[in-house]
Amino acid sequence: MDFIIDILISKEDIGKVGFTEQFIKWGNEEFSHDPPQYQYGSKLIFESFIDLDYYKKYYKSFIGGEFNVDDFMAFRLMGSHMFELERLINYQHETIENLSNNEIFIFLKKLSEMDTFAVFLIRDEECIDKKCKLNNTLGLVDIIYNCISYPVSEGALIIKQI
Repeated sequence: MDFIIDILISKEDIGKVGFTEQFIKWGNEEFSHDPPQYQYGSKLIFESFIDLDYYKKYYKSFIGGEFNVDDFMAFRLMGSHMFELERLINYQHETIENLSNNEIFIFLKKLSEMDTFAVFLIRDEECIDKKCKLNNTLGLVDIIYNCISYPVSEGALIIKQI
């Protein structure tokens, strides 16, 4: 199964995430990527996703009127990190505890500290199967782990809004 992870972060909270913008160096000058790219930790690269109408169009029934997408910035995780995480969970049968040092899970734990965000765990390019609201009993990492796990892999929109 192919998973994509998109993150919507409130424009007010973007500085709290710990992203570092990545630049292209040419001679003595630095230029932003187009679209801009941001690094978290030592491995994760996120690309800024400019077209917020994408979320309104394809996931309108899941988003509903709960939050205004225009108040957010969107980022897509680049690279094969989701594929590697899926492999660790489903083929090497790693537990959540064994994955506590996984870069994606470290990022998700940091993200969980924020008051408002949305995570789109997109299955097979555009499929979202369920909507989850974060609460005290089931955390973001738990939801992502359970959604990726076989035999029933699911796409999900996970929202936290305080």
